Amino acid sequence: MFIEPRKRGVGVDELLRGMIVQSGNDASIALAELVGRQRGRRSSAKMNAEAARLGLTDTRFANATGLSDPQHYYERPPTSAKLAAALIRDYPEFYPIYSQKEFRYNNITQPNRNRLLWTDPFVDGLKTGHTDAAGWCLIASAKRGERRRGRRGAGRELRRRRARPRRRSCSTGASRPSTPSRCTSRASR
Repeated sequence: MFIEPRKRGVGVDELLRGMIVQSGNDASIALAELVGRQRGRRSSAKMNAEAARLGLTDTRFANATGLSDPQHYYERPPTSAKLAAALIRDYPEFYPIYSQKEFRYNNITQPNRNRLLWTDPFVDGLKTGHTDAAGWCLIASAKRGERRRGRRGAGRELRRRRARPRRRSCSTGASRPSTPSRCTSRASR
C-alpha cells in the first residue's frame, strides 16, 4: 500500500482496501496494531481466538501478514474455505471490497491481484496471495443467482496461469446450480 512510516490519518477504510485489494502487508500490520494495540503476539492471539471460534483446529497464526513463519501453520484448503465462508456470512458489509478492481492510495494505483474479476463476470471476489512455502494461492468466489461457488488452489504455478483453471471451475459450478461440485463449501451455500 506504501504507507509512509509514522504517517497519521490513514483511515480504517483505506487500510482495509489496501489489505484486501492491494494485498498490502503494511496495511495488514497497521490494522493488526490498531486491533491488537501492538504488533505481533497480541494481534496473533486475537486471530487465533477467532480461528478457534470458527473451528479451525489445525490453525495457528504467528503474524498479521500471513507471511512464512515457523510458528504459523494451517491446513490450507479446508481453512481457506471456512475462512471465506465466514467472511461472506459474518461480514457482508466488507465483502464488496473484494470485488474492487483497483485501489489508489498515496498517488499509487494498484490492481486487485485476483485476475478472475476481469475475466469471469460471475466472480465477485476473495483473495490471492504468495508465500515462499505455498507459492501462488487463490481463493475465488462466484455467484450466479442465489448459488455461490468457491474455488481454492495453491501451488508454485506461474502467476499468469493461476487464474485459468479456477475461472473454468468457478464459472461452470455457478452456471449449473443442480450439479454438485467440489468447489462448493457447505458453509458458503
